Amino acid sequence: MRMATNMRKIPALILLSLILLLGPACDLPGGSSDCLPGRDVADWTFTERSPESVTVPVLSCGKTVGWDVLIPAGDHASVIWGVERDFGGLVGDKVSFSVELDSTGLAAESLRATIEDKDRTEFGFAVAKPALRGRLDVVNRVSPTAGVIRSVRLSMPAAGEGKWRISNLGGW
Repeated sequence: MRMATNMRKIPALILLSLILLLGPACDLPGGSSDCLPGRDVADWTFTERSPESVTVPVLSCGKTVGWDVLIPAGDHASVIWGVERDFGGLVGDKVSFSVELDSTGLAAESLRATIEDKDRTEFGFAVAKPALRGRLDVVNRVSPTAGVIRSVRLSMPAAGEGKWRISNLGGW
């Protein structure tokens, strides 16, 4: 009897393993010309994540090209989500940064892309309020320090269900 119960669990375990292996937001396998645009952002650091939200990496052709941010229906005490990464460079380098947003459901309150120097002083930004779909570009800023920090911050609605895809980060 116990063996029959364990046998029923095997298909569910196989399905769960495939979901975890492929990722729920994955497109075609590597080598395809149908890869989603964007650089690999797997090494970016989360700076803020609403405890009520779920973040799912967007995988394409073997790399992480963004994130799906989901928030359930209802009222939300915390609605901020953010990522950032340090980049090398020289004083005087021209730096740019861009990010795309696509929403399902509600528009986000705002999407902000910033470039900061190593002292955390912002010297370039772009913002969309409200943010539903589109691209933000911060172009040709001159770095005042050796190295910069690029960051993205999403402010979600305080109530309601939504899904936002942050992807195609570029400009470096």
